[in-house]
Formats: sequence, structure tokens, C-alpha cells
Amino acid sequence: MEDEEKQDVKSKKQQLIERMQAKKPDLNYDDEEALYGSIYDDYADYDVKLKGYKENEEKLVSAFNKDPRVASMFLAMTKGENPLLYLIDNFGQEEIRAALDDPEMKEKIVERQNAYLERQAKNSKLEEEAKVNITVSLDALEEAKNDLGCSDEDADKAFELFAQIQEDAIVDKVTKDTWIMLLKGLNHDIDIENAAHEAEIKGRNAKIDKDKKKKTIPDGIPPQLGGQGALENKAGKKMVIEGALAKYSDDDSDDIWARGKKV
Repeated sequence: MEDEEKQDVKSKKQQLIERMQAKKPDLNYDDEEALYGSIYDDYADYDVKLKGYKENEEKLVSAFNKDPRVASMFLAMTKGENPLLYLIDNFGQEEIRAALDDPEMKEKIVERQNAYLERQAKNSKLEEEAKVNITVSLDALEEAKNDLGCSDEDADKAFELFAQIQEDAIVDKVTKDTWIMLLKGLNHDIDIENAAHEAEIKGRNAKIDKDKKKKTIPDGIPPQLGGQGALENKAGKKMVIEGALAKYSDDDSDDIWARGKKV
């Protein structure tokens, strides 16, 4: 019983690979270079995200230290409280009204309000463009899939890869695999053209070698006696060799003796 329990216990390596397989099923886990490369990329990704989290945390802590009421407002918002009501409760209506009536503050408020409206309009425009573009993009993916003869599963994987690249681009992250894919894409047509050219040269060389190996019979020299076969002379006339009675063709009645008298 104890032996069976020991067999069921998985090593840390097995647990790690199973965890990675759930996220990256297409990775070749027998290739150590690919495996460790993937782990390295994950750690690099975690470092970038962790750095961003720490920077944001420092900014919040700095803001909270300057005015504890800001920290309280964020805490209230996490509980679903209205931030405007919180401002009145903690800053007071008179203080807010005084800020709105102050000429210098009023100018700043107008600037911020205009900037807010511009952002809202821009975001609305971008959302409309995104709705149109996603339809066009999916149609383009369908066309590409059909042109290349790919399956629906391949198209889904391509879209997932694009989404991952887009997500990474937000934090200016580009993996080695992504760069390799882009570089291969740039050289794809050139590689195909070079391969076609090499195949053409090989074909020509093979034809030349074949022509060199062909047996030719000079004019005026009778074919070798004995054996059977079909050859052509320089005039392109077919020779049917049947021992000493060779004929140039089936419709040529002259035998070897008759042809010798004509010379």
C-alpha cells in the first residue's frame, strides 16, 4: 500500500511540466533548449509585470501619504461607495464649492473637463473603429485560412497568437519566438524563390547528365550485331536491332546486306 502511494507522488519536475503543458500544449518538452527557453521567457515576463506593479504601488503609496483622505476614498470605492459623495463627506461641500468658485481653480477645472471630453470622444471613436475592424480582420483571417488550406483549428491558434502578441505589445514585450516568426515571414518569398531556382538548376544538371549517358550511333556504322534494342540515328530514324538483320524501321524492307550495297 505504501509503495502504491509513493508511485502516485509526482516529482516537482513532473508537476512543473504538467502545469506548463496546460498553458503551452504545443511546446516540445523533450527539447531541453525549448523547455528552458520557455521557462526563461516566463520569468522575463514576470519580471516586467512585477516591475510595473511595484511602480504603480509606489505611486499610490506616495499619493496616500500626501493626503490620507485619498487612501480612504480608494478604500471606499472598493466597497462600492460613490466617490462624489465621499468627497463631500470628507472634504466638505464648502471646500468643494470654494474650489469651484476660485478663478484660478475654475480655469484648471475647465481644462480638465475639456480634456476629459476629448478622451471620451476619442475612446468612443476608437470603440466604433474597433467594432468595424474586428469584423474585417476576422474576414481576412478566413480568407488567409482558405488560401493556405489551413483548418479552423489552425485559424483559432493564429488568432490566439495574435491576441498574445497584442497583449505583450502593450508593455513593449516581444519574445524571441515572435521575432523569429516575423523575420521568417519577411524572408518567406525570397526563400521560396531561391528554392525554386535551385530546383530548376538541379533539373537542368540532371538532364545534361542524362543526355551525356545516352548511347549514340554515328552515321555509316552498322549497329552492333547480336542483342536486341531500339536506337535512333542522327536523322531521327528508328533502328530496330534484331541480330544481323537489323532494320531502320518496320516499313524499311532493306536488310543489312542491301544497305551495304547502297553505300
